[in-house]
Amino acid sequence: MLSFRSFFYLFLYFIPVFLLAEPNPGQAEHPYGFYKGIFLLSGTTGNSFHTGGSIISREKEIQKNLKTETTSGQTPLRLLGQDVSPPLGLPNSQFSTPTSFRFFFEYGVTDKIGLGFAASSFSMDATNNREYLDLPRLSSSQPNPTYVEAFPYTKRFYNDVMYSLVVSFHPVSRSRVDPFINLEAGLVQYSTSSRNIHPSSVFEPITSTGTGYGARAGAGVNFFLTPEFGLQLEISGQKKWLKSDIIGNTTLESVQIQMGFLFNFENIAKYSER
Repeated sequence: MLSFRSFFYLFLYFIPVFLLAEPNPGQAEHPYGFYKGIFLLSGTTGNSFHTGGSIISREKEIQKNLKTETTSGQTPLRLLGQDVSPPLGLPNSQFSTPTSFRFFFEYGVTDKIGLGFAASSFSMDATNNREYLDLPRLSSSQPNPTYVEAFPYTKRFYNDVMYSLVVSFHPVSRSRVDPFINLEAGLVQYSTSSRNIHPSSVFEPITSTGTGYGARAGAGVNFFLTPEFGLQLEISGQKKWLKSDIIGNTTLESVQIQMGFLFNFENIAKYSER
């Protein structure tokens, strides 16, 4: 089965040949832009330039606690399992730039209002330090001795898929340049390697899964190169409320910019009938 990302890349191979075709003679039947009765599919990808929420701040706090404990000598610091002398300082949590993919199917209820369904994914990595159970020091007097590995590791920190219902507003109808506003809400399925608050009974992060819900608002513009095909640019902000039996309730926020392609299937069907 194709992953969400693989399906997105496969989607990009099917850019229509309408860019090389002659203009449609029937502009009334093949209008540019958004209008009542349109079936519009867009596929976009992009990066976040702001990411926050309790799931991020908590991970930073855990790393900060480990850094403080190793600096004070409360928790031993080791490098590849060996004692570190002199002690090395730990870095702060480092997060990769999140990437996102989105498919959006939209139907024109009126010349300015659309309703649709969106499926999107969001993922990022994090670089942190592991805390291990120190087996040689394990005893009845120290039932949970630990040490921190000084060598940092990078792991997929968060990945999700969100399925949502969308309402959109297009102030300019039947135009090559089609500005729009989107509002959506939906369900989230996610996995994360987020750690429990220290001190923890889980010394090495494990991947946990959970569900939640999210809301998203976006503004952008469609530019129709032909009545059947165009480009899309959108800036959006979203917030997700997440729940997991392992890490409890958390939130994730992001602001991102995405670009991609769009297809007007109403005009594609009419084009094929010419």
